[in-house]
Amino acid sequence: MKSTRGMLMLFVALLAGAAAVLFASRWIQAQASDGGTYASKIDKRETRIDFAKPAQEVANHIRGLSPNPGAWFETDGAGKRERIKILAALPVQGDGVAGSLLDDNLTIACGEGAIRVQQLQRAGKQPMAASDFLRGTRLTPGTRFN
Repeated sequence: MKSTRGMLMLFVALLAGAAAVLFASRWIQAQASDGGTYASKIDKRETRIDFAKPAQEVANHIRGLSPNPGAWFETDGAGKRERIKILAALPVQGDGVAGSLLDDNLTIACGEGAIRVQQLQRAGKQPMAASDFLRGTRLTPGTRFN
């Protein structure tokens, strides 16, 4: 009895799958051969954040590369260079030298405006909220990131 019930359930599942494929095929269209472009592999140099760009561009860059490969910057922390990935950031109002920390909320100046970091990841560590990062890291306004 169990084998008959199992076979019946398998048959119904296959029938439902076939119906879904036939139904979906009405809207599936082949991509035109002209107009398509090849996207090359993202180079590591392209993932570095350029704070000289406008805040909206920087925020888009971060969003487009998050979580992998990730947009990053370097900072001098505890006497050594450290790479930090920004996983989420918002463009905000702000004015200062591009790449400098504006306040204690992890707002970083850009070419035009600023970004406020929401989530980040230190090299070899788990992602964390910016507020958690700031609790364990001493940063003063004016600190430069590059």
